[in-house]
Amino acid sequence: MAATTQTVNILPPTLTLRGPRIILRTHEVQDYPVIRDFLSDPTTMTYLPGLLKEWTLEEVTERQESRVADQKKGLGLPLSVILPGDEETLIGTSGFRTLDLVKRCAEFGIILRTGFHGKGYAQEIMLVLFTYGFEDLGLEKIEIVTSQRNIPMRRCLERLSIREIGVMQWDDPGPMGDEVAFGYAVLLSDWNDLKLRLRGKIEGR
Repeated sequence: MAATTQTVNILPPTLTLRGPRIILRTHEVQDYPVIRDFLSDPTTMTYLPGLLKEWTLEEVTERQESRVADQKKGLGLPLSVILPGDEETLIGTSGFRTLDLVKRCAEFGIILRTGFHGKGYAQEIMLVLFTYGFEDLGLEKIEIVTSQRNIPMRRCLERLSIREIGVMQWDDPGPMGDEVAFGYAVLLSDWNDLKLRLRGKIEGR
């Protein structure tokens, strides 16, 4: 989903969203070394080969600050995923990779560090972020694009009855490189039912 020129921005300059176990918040400088490490980790980036390389701290800082700048323009919402505690643990990044507040649509993105998969964090992140998107930002559609090889994510989406909208060849130097990608979408009309399913998954863990 390409970024578009907009005249509307209702995003705050910084944001904190809370779930039962996780916090989603605007990136902070102390996050960047951890983000650098997992963007450089082949296991974490298995399904995002277009992003995998040996990142420097300067490159990660530039990348994340650019995304924060997009937030200030209303074109994206980059967030760190935090496990609270005596010492916070950054377990990944998520948010809206692209955002159009005029057309009321966004593309959801998520990267979780190795060791934090299969624990229900993705469902909790979706519940928190989609609630904000549909109920606070007034979105009407949230898209999700994932690699054909990312069977765990595809199964997660399909078990939640999130509709598949197409198969595409990812032919630009984006996060999936030249891989075949599957597209999914949640419409505003789907949201109440999906919210109940997400709550059920989280409460049933």
